Amino acid sequence: MDVGGFFVAVLAALFNGTFGIFSKIKRVQDAEVSPPIFNFWTCIGIIISSLPFLFVHQVFTPLGILSGVFFVISMACTIFAIQFLGLSTAAGLWSGTAGLVLAPMDFASEEAKGLAYIPSMGVGVLVAAPLLTLAFIALGQAPFQLNARAAALPGILAGIIWNAGNACSIVATQNPNVGLSIAYPIMQAGLLFAGLWGIILFKELNGREQIGYWLSSIVLIAGVSMLASSK
Repeated sequence: MDVGGFFVAVLAALFNGTFGIFSKIKRVQDAEVSPPIFNFWTCIGIIISSLPFLFVHQVFTPLGILSGVFFVISMACTIFAIQFLGLSTAAGLWSGTAGLVLAPMDFASEEAKGLAYIPSMGVGVLVAAPLLTLAFIALGQAPFQLNARAAALPGILAGIIWNAGNACSIVATQNPNVGLSIAYPIMQAGLLFAGLWGIILFKELNGREQIGYWLSSIVLIAGVSMLASSK
């Protein structure tokens, strides 16, 4: 087993399980920032954190732009889910579907795959985020204000952390000594980290729910360990 590849996959899980905490922090909740507006700021964080990759990889693919559009839509749904279900429960849902955002990369040219894919995703986010935000405003699902004072910094940090997890996911799955079959199950441990943050920071699970979380965490860790040792 490639220790470095395994570590990057674990980092991806940590980042994927952590970005959601920022929409739940007190300053955001007190300001009653709507999910579409917080999603807008999260997308700004994605765009900002995609720029460094542009200096290394000047490659663009329409498929990356498609992934960026998928991301904007999925992130909006994720933030709505966190608001209504809580971080711990919502993580169990998004961890099973988050890989769909990168699915178009499988059909990209070889030079546009990997970390070179991220700038194209950033362009897709740049195009889709304002349009989706305006659509929510037009439908009356978001106020015509960006709540920059309360939401800008937490939202941008959420986007940067998500993109860090995205980059780690790409590196881990493309490592020939790790591969998708090992890296992806490890990355699903993001729901373990999200649940842990939900318990520690937001007191979301109690009693039997918390017992269920710890038991399922043991099963998850055991499964990941067996997968890692089999490589």
